[in-house]
Amino acid sequence: MYNDKKSIGFIGLGTMGKPMAHNLINAGYTLYLYNRSPKNIEILASEGGITCASPREVAIHSDIVILCLPDSRAVESVILGKDGILKGFSSGNILIDMSTSQPNSTIILHELLLKNHIQMLDAPISGGLKGAVEGTLSIMVGGNPSVFEICSPVFDVLGKNIYHVGEIGAGHTLKAVNNLLYGTLLVASCEAVSMGVKAGIDPKILIEVISNSSGNNLAINTKFKKKILNRDFLPGFTIDLLHKDMSIALELAQKLGVEMNTSSSAFDSISDGKKAGIAKEDNSAIIKLYEKQLNIHIE
Repeated sequence: MYNDKKSIGFIGLGTMGKPMAHNLINAGYTLYLYNRSPKNIEILASEGGITCASPREVAIHSDIVILCLPDSRAVESVILGKDGILKGFSSGNILIDMSTSQPNSTIILHELLLKNHIQMLDAPISGGLKGAVEGTLSIMVGGNPSVFEICSPVFDVLGKNIYHVGEIGAGHTLKAVNNLLYGTLLVASCEAVSMGVKAGIDPKILIEVISNSSGNNLAINTKFKKKILNRDFLPGFTIDLLHKDMSIALELAQKLGVEMNTSSSAFDSISDGKKAGIAKEDNSAIIKLYEKQLNIHIE
């Protein structure tokens, strides 16, 4: 059943999913596609992708189905819904969830799928739109090592840094930890840079020096340089999605009995961004809260 060019289903053709699907088509895979919005499907169909009317139809035609969806609720719906994947899968098929989902939900779904002789990997991604387009994503995979090996050629098309990180759910756990840290660093960077600008330092000089000093991090080197200084808040990874991802991590911390004082404070600032009406903007737009508070402008 599994040859060098398996039939792959891809569900969720948004900001990240569309370029990932494009790369799989270019790599020679037969791709069966489903998305709630028809726009991106039409583009990919013109490149050789095959459109399907439902997740069930995708599963019927595919050896492996990849999900790239907003959250666990969407994943559960696509798998368990009236025309869901479970209705179309055959014994031995593989489901790869590349969404940022709740680890507990992933484990429950995995157990259900196993009862139907279907394997599952959780394989969330990091690297942003640039990584999705260039096929250089970091992919953190949880699940059976032998299933991981079967799917490795697919991961190699999509990413550059591929990690098998543990049992099912481990990928989504690691992704939650990573994004919690990123969100915390973003908020801390916004606070620190805003203070420097308020003190009279030129924003461009401030960012350049920090990016070559011990305070450097992804928020400084990427979000400030490429987004904030250029006043470009078109969404790549929105405040809304960052809020969701940090929520997953903090809920996990609570279950584990781990205090997260610093990250919880940063999460409060991200929550303030949602309340301020900028939830659908890029997460770098959180700087607007500090600009307003301090009556400064960073560009």
